[in-house]
Amino acid sequence: MRLTRMIALTLALTIVGLMSVGMASAAPTNAPNAETFELACDNGESYTVVVNGNGPFSPGHIISGAGGNLIPVTLIFEATDADGTVIFSESFAKPGKMKGLTGDLITCTFGGIFEENGETITFNGTVTGFTTPRR
Repeated sequence: MRLTRMIALTLALTIVGLMSVGMASAAPTNAPNAETFELACDNGESYTVVVNGNGPFSPGHIISGAGGNLIPVTLIFEATDADGTVIFSESFAKPGKMKGLTGDLITCTFGGIFEENGETITFNGTVTGFTTPRR
């Protein structure tokens, strides 16, 4: 069980990094610890987002289509083991009022499978935010 919790913690830190992409890099996919995730969003768009880890509310760099950034305001994710048992669940909400953003917010989902030391963990999540430049 301790190994499962360690894997879940590693997975959680990776997912928190999902919305932690730095914007300064000219080639963000080449940055140390950079990972690429696919997001399916309720605005009808799908985005490929690069992650390199600077905090849960740092902008995500969109490398597909017209580019831009995804600015997160909430992040929710869950990890389950091979039996479907929830081993980790976390949510983050940006503090303060989201005044003026309501109509601009989109919700995106992501997921995947993480395997280490014979343990298979499935993760799914939702991020709500807005894109820049505003579309």
